[in-house]
Amino acid sequence: MRYRIFFLLLLFAVLQAGAQNVVNLSREVCDSIDSVDPGRNYATVVAQYKLQREVLRNYPEIFVADSIKTGLKKQNKFMLDLVRQLSRSCPAYNLDDAFLSGETGILDLEGLFSPEQIDTIQLAIDELRNDRDFGIFIVSVDDLFPYNNLKEFAIGAGYVWSVGGGLSKGGTVVAFSKNLKRVRISTSSLSKKFLSDKDAQSLIDKVLLPKFSRGKYYDAMTGLIKKLMEEL
Repeated sequence: MRYRIFFLLLLFAVLQAGAQNVVNLSREVCDSIDSVDPGRNYATVVAQYKLQREVLRNYPEIFVADSIKTGLKKQNKFMLDLVRQLSRSCPAYNLDDAFLSGETGILDLEGLFSPEQIDTIQLAIDELRNDRDFGIFIVSVDDLFPYNNLKEFAIGAGYVWSVGGGLSKGGTVVAFSKNLKRVRISTSSLSKKFLSDKDAQSLIDKVLLPKFSRGKYYDAMTGLIKKLMEEL
């Protein structure tokens, strides 16, 4: 959130994130930071972001200058993976988060949804936002880093990605992990007025968990959004 403006400069959408190893790219970004004269103040967030952007521009086969949906989805996951890897392995790295491009309402880090399912869920998220003035961000969690638990992850995601920002009813983060067998619905002080903790837990118990137990993650998300449309 704090450095969001710097990530707005990134105009490339990732088309083939898997074509270039994130670990190798993170080493290259870190080396580029370490190799610059400290006297030029490259420890600042702006300067580090510029160096990171220049490294990524060296791989035109990964990026393309357009904004197709599939490209934006891959960009978001790729940039999140890259920033997490750099935060883990590069002591000099100072960027706190990865900015999500586009009107992103779902980030499938565990790979539980097909592209078509993601598009359908995104359309439902857009409808909820437009018709109920309420935002929702859905994320399947493959890695809690840098947080200690799913609760911290969900709260952090809501802050970093400004979920519900500018909406009269605020928004909520739905974070879950098939691998960890955990789910969390996190609300802000504003959205809590319209979706209480008790209501959120009821949605988990009655809408999400029954579907999760049968591996019906898509049905769980569409059912959740439908319920929110009815109750908000």
